Amino acid sequence: MVSTAKKLPFQVRGLTGSVQAAIEATACQCRPTGDRGIRMESAAVAQRRGLKDIALIRTMRDGLLRCSEASALTWNDLEVPGDGSGRLRIVRSKVEPDRKGEKLYLSHRCIEALMAIRPENPKLGESMFGLSGSQISRWIRAAALHAGQGDGFSGRSPRVGMCMDLVREGFSVHAVMIAGRWRTPAMPMWFIKNMRADCGAVAQFHRKRGEVPVELEQYDT
Repeated sequence: MVSTAKKLPFQVRGLTGSVQAAIEATACQCRPTGDRGIRMESAAVAQRRGLKDIALIRTMRDGLLRCSEASALTWNDLEVPGDGSGRLRIVRSKVEPDRKGEKLYLSHRCIEALMAIRPENPKLGESMFGLSGSQISRWIRAAALHAGQGDGFSGRSPRVGMCMDLVREGFSVHAVMIAGRWRTPAMPMWFIKNMRADCGAVAQFHRKRGEVPVELEQYDT
């Protein structure tokens, strides 16, 4: 008898706020380059690549972006209204087949990182990051490894990690589902499966009464 149960995805490691901080602390350090890792980056190359790492990860976390969405971004998709924050227009997404687009919020820290890599006069339709979806996965994995965070990270990690952080901060799965543009709660529930006991209603009840210490970093993976 053939099972008709839906196959759940492999659980990648979430790129949470603590992992992001570790990556940003080491992003602009020189790394080995090339297939064999024999040569080291120059300081100038490391600075450019590191600033791009930071901007990419901040953007993907703020927007809970899929790799395909991040790789399709152009500088024309970014709006900076003047209060330091930004708005990102998503027009190419598997959940937006009609390409009407949707605007996402970007924090002022994300805008600062993007302005650090933005060309002075970007061409019409110029790619924001210049990376394919598979390249984004490799960049994030390399950044995490260099920061001493271990293996298991991929292009899905910023999306998963932000989902985990939002739930940790008390946002409902429904709110997270809307932020991540999921059509059902199945995927965010899968991402936070190891956090359910510590982020559930009973835990929050006792935490608000001061009976449970807030120690959830062990659930980052």
